Formats: sequence, C-alpha cells, structure tokens
Amino acid sequence: MKCSANIRAPTNEADDFAEPQAPTGTKKVIIFDTNAYRHLTCDFSLADSRSIALRLRQLEQKAGNFALASPIVIWELVGHLGDTNDPAYNYCLNALVVLAEHTWSPIDSQAGVCLFADAASTVCRELFRVVPPTAVQNIQNLSKLAAYVRHNAPNLTLPAALTNLKVFSMELARMETQWLTDMQNILTDYDPKIAKAWVGGKNDKDVRRKLRSYFGSHSFMDAWATITVVRHAKMLGVKLTREELSEKTRIIRTVFPVPFHL
Repeated sequence: MKCSANIRAPTNEADDFAEPQAPTGTKKVIIFDTNAYRHLTCDFSLADSRSIALRLRQLEQKAGNFALASPIVIWELVGHLGDTNDPAYNYCLNALVVLAEHTWSPIDSQAGVCLFADAASTVCRELFRVVPPTAVQNIQNLSKLAAYVRHNAPNLTLPAALTNLKVFSMELARMETQWLTDMQNILTDYDPKIAKAWVGGKNDKDVRRKLRSYFGSHSFMDAWATITVVRHAKMLGVKLTREELSEKTRIIRTVFPVPFHL
C-alpha cells in the first residue's frame, strides 16, 4: 500500500513509493470498487456526498477499519471527468470526492490518498523485484488528481489537472476498445467451428464440453501463467531463459492463484 505525496499539481515526475503501515489497532482493510462509490453518491449533491464519506470514514476508523483506494477505481472515475459534457461527469465527480475523503490518510493529513499497488506493479515486484516506471508515474498522477478533485470540486480549473484528466480519459477509452477487440478475437478463436480442428468433438455441444474441460486443465493454466510472465517481463525489458520462464510461471501459479480459479 502507499499514500500519495502531498497535494500538488499533477506532473510527469515518477516519485518513489511510500508504503505506510496500517494504523495501530487496524482489524480490517476496506476497499470499494467503482460501482460502490458511484452507488453511494448517485442520489446526493456534492456537499451531501462529502458528508456521507466523512461519516463513513469516522465509523470505519472507530471500528478499526482502514480504507484503501484502488488506482484502477480512481482511473475509471477520472475517465468520465475529461469532458464536462459526459453524462456521468457529475456522478463520477462526486464519487471521486467521496473516494478521496474515504481513503485520506488517517495518520498524516498531508499525506493524501492511501493506495495499494496496481496489478502490473504487484506482479512485476513479485517476479522481478522491480516496479515499471510508467506504473509508478501513473499511480502518482492518479493520486494527485484525486487529491486535487477533493480540494477543488466542483471548480476544476488548474490547467495541468485538466490536461491529465483528458489524457487519462482518452487512454482509458483506448484500453477499453483494445480489450473489446482482444475479447472478440478470443471468442472467434474458440468458436466451436474453429476450435473443433484442435480440440476435437463430434458436434458444437461436444466441442464446448471439451473446451470447458481444457479451460480447467493444468496445461491451460500453465499457458496462461506463461503468457502473464512474458507480458510483464516485456514491460521491464527483461529477457528470460527457458529455466527462468519456467520458474516464474510456477511463481505466478503459486502466488496469484485466485485469477486461475476464477
């Protein structure tokens, strides 16, 4: 986990990670997803939304709960703030203010939003003991944006902040489009008429049965884990030997089992 640097205009500087310990007496860590923040604020004004967040934070801290923010959740909310004409602009503005209030450092009021590392940083750190510089920069800029919105909503006028809001919005749209394209390619590749050639089966129903069996197999899990290792090694420009690839594939399967079970 980390807390952002003190409130500053978003920049392109990649600050070092700061990883504070949870407050003394913490019994539970709380993490809200994007829909939770949007649902919490959908029927309220900005002022009322902020009051709800402060009350929630007070109750959670009293119960020994420590709230962390996900960089991806911040990004998904910021994705609707690049254009004031976005139909979800006000909903996401309120939601981001609530996120920032909810996850503001309980230890140091100047420390900003408390974050945990994004998926790419977590995997790279586990496999290679290095965090991608771009990921560090993105997390820093997202945390600064959340802090800026917390302090200035609804009057967002700082040029650097407005530029970063637009940049993150456009990049999120690009990533979502790419994800849809990739998923369509996967669906096409696993269409029974195409998959029958390599998985076998007498008819479409039989092919689907064999595909479900393959998706639950160790060979598929190993293939997926291998692709994951290669993708993250590419982020860092790391070249792996066959032995290193095999060992890090085993680490992925061991340390991050939940995605494979899902």
